[in-house]
Amino acid sequence: MAAPVLPPFLHPDADSGRQIINVWCGLVAEFYSDPGDVKRMFVERLDWFKNNEGLKHEFLVLTIHQVDEPEAAVLRFERRPSREQLSREIFALVPDRDDNEKLNKETRKALEKDFEAEKQTLRSAALTKAQKKTDKKGDCVQASDTVTRVHSEKGQLTGCKESATLIESYSFDSILPLRDFIFAASTVSTYSERYLVFLQQCYWFSRTTVQVILQTYGPTSRRQGDAFSIRGKYTARGGFSLEVNTDNPSEVNNISTIFVDRLKENDALIEKKFWDGAGGKAAETKRADHETELRKKAEKDAENNAQKHAIIEEKFRRLQEEVQRLKRETPEARNKD
Repeated sequence: MAAPVLPPFLHPDADSGRQIINVWCGLVAEFYSDPGDVKRMFVERLDWFKNNEGLKHEFLVLTIHQVDEPEAAVLRFERRPSREQLSREIFALVPDRDDNEKLNKETRKALEKDFEAEKQTLRSAALTKAQKKTDKKGDCVQASDTVTRVHSEKGQLTGCKESATLIESYSFDSILPLRDFIFAASTVSTYSERYLVFLQQCYWFSRTTVQVILQTYGPTSRRQGDAFSIRGKYTARGGFSLEVNTDNPSEVNNISTIFVDRLKENDALIEKKFWDGAGGKAAETKRADHETELRKKAEKDAENNAQKHAIIEEKFRRLQEEVQRLKRETPEARNKD
């Protein structure tokens, strides 16, 4: 098996269960034992979507292919709150209290309505538990960063009525291995484990993961969607708009450095496993075969040389006999006789 097992569908008409990105990344990191297999499963297209309703959730969708496999697979990557957050956390409507107090009555109601709709959507989803209850500071760890294998090419979850609009799409033409994308998403996830503000973190996770990938792997093409201008923004009825997330080049550079270092470490692990395992055995077999070939060649050369030497000796013997015969036929030799 040259590629890691994708999250399995729960049944033919259902999506897979939600897999914690960091857990799946750990499995993928240990899976490969041949450097050549890493590129056998690759990302053909990366799509960045924004929901049209609720808090305008953002998520990423990968269309992936495996060498020698005709059908593509679709994976959805996203950051959501964990079950712990929904059950224990009292959410602030917006990050800044001053902004909160400036909202007019109509906008506040619209925001509360969107907020409650989002919570209901999340409660009906199969949310995962947080991997950690607290972080190093003792604060609640709320982020649930997951990957789900879905049937929809647009990443829509089976049975979910949410509609989404494309923010931007990127094509890679097999230059981006799935292993590398998983490591990028995992690095972003571990860089900020805490779901600091409910309203902003799916925006941050999606944008940051995209930018880390684009910084390391230039896409062969990119196309902006209708939601490109409102990426990272929450908009409500009444004209209220809140820009929750924007580009942060310094942070992206830091995460990209960590990401590339992790890839190098995994590449070194794969190389070691390869030479300790099948690669080493193959190399030993190749070396033994080469030595056998050299030995057989040396034996053949020795045999040929022996034959040539025997031929030369036979010619020399005959030459000596001919010389002796000629000497016996000289006048001097006949007179002696």
